[in-house]
Amino acid sequence: MNGRQQAYRTGLRVEKLALIWLLLTGFRIIATRYKTPGGEIDIIARRGRTLVVLEVKYRKQLDEALYSVTARNRHRIVSATRFLLASRQDLANLNIRFDVMVFARWRWPQYIKAAFDSTDSF
Repeated sequence: MNGRQQAYRTGLRVEKLALIWLLLTGFRIIATRYKTPGGEIDIIARRGRTLVVLEVKYRKQLDEALYSVTARNRHRIVSATRFLLASRQDLANLNIRFDVMVFARWRWPQYIKAAFDSTDSF
């Protein structure tokens, strides 16, 4: 297996771990790997009146994972969220929160609530 395939598989594994965490903390999963012309959202979840748009990252170090959520990534996520809200009117009146969950080898994952918002995506 080459490095690209291994990274893809690792990405799928950590996204599953993030899904499990969300479910255990009372979230209902709306979509995973939601693709739009403007970008992709790793996980969309809802709890009460809050819609969480979650970006999941894995790197060798936690700080590397945090820094890998670049302005370009944030812009794509916000664009994809706008597309989602335009196509799903049932979600349009919820409070939107952009969270990030990062993973690193041999470290506990970190969950960052409100890691960014739609105004700091550029």
